[in-house]
Formats: sequence, C-alpha cells, structure tokens
Amino acid sequence: MLLGIPFHVSLIYSAHHWVVNSTPESLPLSLFNDFIHAFRMQVFFVISGYFSCMLYQRYPLKKWLNVRLTRLLIPMATAMVLITLPQFWFILHHTTGISDWAQSDPWQKANICVWYLVSHLWFLLTL
Repeated sequence: MLLGIPFHVSLIYSAHHWVVNSTPESLPLSLFNDFIHAFRMQVFFVISGYFSCMLYQRYPLKKWLNVRLTRLLIPMATAMVLITLPQFWFILHHTTGISDWAQSDPWQKANICVWYLVSHLWFLLTL
C-alpha cells in the first residue's frame, strides 16, 4: 500500500494524463509509474485475501462478515466524503477536467458525478 504514495507522486510528472500534470514530462518517472501500476493492486488483493482467509478461519461467518464490512465500508464512506467529494469540487471549479459541465444535461451530470465517486474503485474491474 505504501507504493501508492510514490505512484501518485510520479503520476504528476509522468507522460500520463491526470488532473495535475507537470509541463516537462519525465520518462523515468513514467516508466516507474507503469512498473508500479503493473502489479500493485494484484499484490494488494493477494495479501488482503490471505488475511481475510485467516479471519474467516478465526470467526464464524456472521462475525466475519460484520468485521469485514466494518473494516471496509467505514473507511470507504469516510474517504468518499473527505477526499472524493472535495476532489470533484476542485476538478469542477479549478481545472478543465470537466469542461462541458455547463452544457451537460442532468443525465450526463449524474454520470459524471457517479464516475468521480467510484473511479478510485477501477481495480474492481480486474477481479
């Protein structure tokens, strides 16, 4: 999980499009970013599955579900309120990331909002 910090810092200076990009792109940081991105979430899921299995062996099913939901849903809901919503507001008002917001109809606005709320869950598509 600690690789997430250098991953996001290198993303600023890499050649990949992100909300905040540096004008001079760095090829070494782009390669570093691609290298970390190639395996970090897969390793995270393997480690998470290992410890989840250990908890499953320790607790009965109902207690295990309660523990897992408590440990996952509370941080996820907190992060959405404290990180994702302010990030969406910042992108909307201070960048050109959502440049066609004023011309969008309500359905398009809803799709944009939902995307920004769940876009950090992209790795669930690989499961």
